[in-house]
Amino acid sequence: MLEAFFSAHQHTIDFVSSLGTWGAVVVALWLARASSRPRLRVFVDHSLIISSEVQAEARWRRNGNIDLEHCPEAVTVTIRNSGMRPIHIPYHSFSWSFPRILRRLGKCKAAAMQNPVTEFGGTVMTVEPGRTASIVLTNEPDKLRSEVFVELCLRNGMPLWSRRFIRLYVHTDDGYVARAFESESIREIKTGVGGS
Repeated sequence: MLEAFFSAHQHTIDFVSSLGTWGAVVVALWLARASSRPRLRVFVDHSLIISSEVQAEARWRRNGNIDLEHCPEAVTVTIRNSGMRPIHIPYHSFSWSFPRILRRLGKCKAAAMQNPVTEFGGTVMTVEPGRTASIVLTNEPDKLRSEVFVELCLRNGMPLWSRRFIRLYVHTDDGYVARAFESESIREIKTGVGGS
């Protein structure tokens, strides 16, 4: 009975077999591409910088408490490499812009490139697999709000309330672009809510 079925449907079985082979090749190519692609997570946050001088001063005081009111504010970026290969990030690869969908539609073309305050000791920062790197993007979060975000809205013809949609993007040297996850304090800086 099986021999009759196989002889009657010989071409159908060949077709299904070729589909399976084709599917296996596509999956293998997809897995190979996925393993070579950079995998990075980027986080942007509004932080207080507690320098070693401030810590030393607090040790000499009687109570030993650090005076946070006098610590400088900063916008920091943390980059985590969870991929299989090193990621190289050029010094000039941090940009604030509206989401990609608006850029693709031609609505928002202007972006603001921002060089970090932290020096890379060269032109490229390398983040090895399984490692994390942190940098200070700017020491002036108020200017970021009043100058960069407002200017981006004006240059793109967007209302000022739309600055909440502006995101930080990090570009690697091989063309990969990662969008940063934002903390609540960065959202407050963009919208002007809360203190900074």
